[in-house]
Amino acid sequence: MKYLYLCLLLVSGLLSGCQSADEASRSTYILIDISGTYFKQLDSCVRATKYALVKLKPSDFIAVAKISSKSFSNREVIVKGKLPRQPSQANAMKTRMGAAIDKFAKSARATSYTDISGAMYQAAQVLHNQPSHQKRLIIFSDLVEDLSLDVIRERLPDLQGIDVIATNVIKLRADNRNPENYFKRLQTWQELILGAGAKSWKVVDDPMQLASYL
Repeated sequence: MKYLYLCLLLVSGLLSGCQSADEASRSTYILIDISGTYFKQLDSCVRATKYALVKLKPSDFIAVAKISSKSFSNREVIVKGKLPRQPSQANAMKTRMGAAIDKFAKSARATSYTDISGAMYQAAQVLHNQPSHQKRLIIFSDLVEDLSLDVIRERLPDLQGIDVIATNVIKLRADNRNPENYFKRLQTWQELILGAGAKSWKVVDDPMQLASYL
């Protein structure tokens, strides 16, 4: 009986350790806008994404997806997975993911419309299914949503517990004529995202600084 009790304690401890490791890991979902107004930024977005990928630790979860004309689809996901706990295996997986991101960049084509909300629905669904306490949604985009007539997006998804970071939010020609357009766009998204329950909202000008937030 004493031996059985010790075995149960050991199993309980192991399960508790596994749960703690999952909760301590971080989940990151990166969205890359490939619409016509932002497509020229693709190379810099890929470089920053791969740099952020290198900074992830074993057991972290990472997904990278496109913001396209219709973004609420698994087909828009470029890479997705949880890094193994073994560092060497985690590094090998990051290398494979980096290669997949490079392959995507070489074959990508600009889209006619920009479904940011749909991409955020896809990201939120995935992030809510992760046990991590730290969940981040990183958005590379000019934050100009332009939906086709057959796409309906009435609100943003539930973003409870998710830190949202917009980066490399470029200034468009209309912003140059009237800078208020740019700042109003950022303010509108801030209100929408925090209104959807996001844990925080931040704008990071230099995408290469993202690693410090991971």
